[in-house]
Amino acid sequence: MIVIIELETLHLRNATVFLINTADLSFPNLDRLVLSDTARIEGDDSDYATVFNAKAMPKLAHLALDCCGLGGSEMLAPFIKHVLPLARSLAFNRSNYGPGDLEAYSMIMSEAQLSPKLEHLSVALDSEGLSLRILFEDSLSLKLDTLHLSGDELGTRETAEQLVRIGKGKHESIKVEKVVLYGHTRESPGHDYSAKELEAFTWVSRGGFSCGLFEMEYPPFEDFDGSYHSANLV
Repeated sequence: MIVIIELETLHLRNATVFLINTADLSFPNLDRLVLSDTARIEGDDSDYATVFNAKAMPKLAHLALDCCGLGGSEMLAPFIKHVLPLARSLAFNRSNYGPGDLEAYSMIMSEAQLSPKLEHLSVALDSEGLSLRILFEDSLSLKLDTLHLSGDELGTRETAEQLVRIGKGKHESIKVEKVVLYGHTRESPGHDYSAKELEAFTWVSRGGFSCGLFEMEYPPFEDFDGSYHSANLV
């Protein structure tokens, strides 16, 4: 007997789901899976294969991950193997990370760059240089339609030059059609770059999420699908 679950979005927050002796499940309308805060899904390879597959989740396209609590490499391996290949868009969010979380992001991105379905990536990691580390160290073969980042990533000349090359389609290995930056404009103070360099990016003033003392705008997470509203362009 197959149990049919009529959900379009499954959002787990501070919860643990155990995939043990799981019944045959079908999620015919599920198109978004969000794991936030300490949410985790525990199970071995066969448990994951039973639940997360194209037949059981034919419409799953959007995946949003807060890596806190996802566990170590042993727990992440089946998640990466069975869930990641289903996603067309992938969003990261983390404001307080530890060494295990950094390992998790690295593992995910190392595999994500190999996925033929992945088209859109949003990286909202409130940690100096981490967003660019997982791009430039863990996913050098990444190919995307859109890459969404905070405008804060232009903080240093070295990283900005790499992003400009990506935005212009001139990076040696990372190929992205459009780099979208949030929370800043071309005229923002502190952007000591030429107008020609800054034209490599699409600038969005709103449409992500705001957090922190100064309500900074970060790339979208829970509702990310690669799109942005034209009214928010600056």
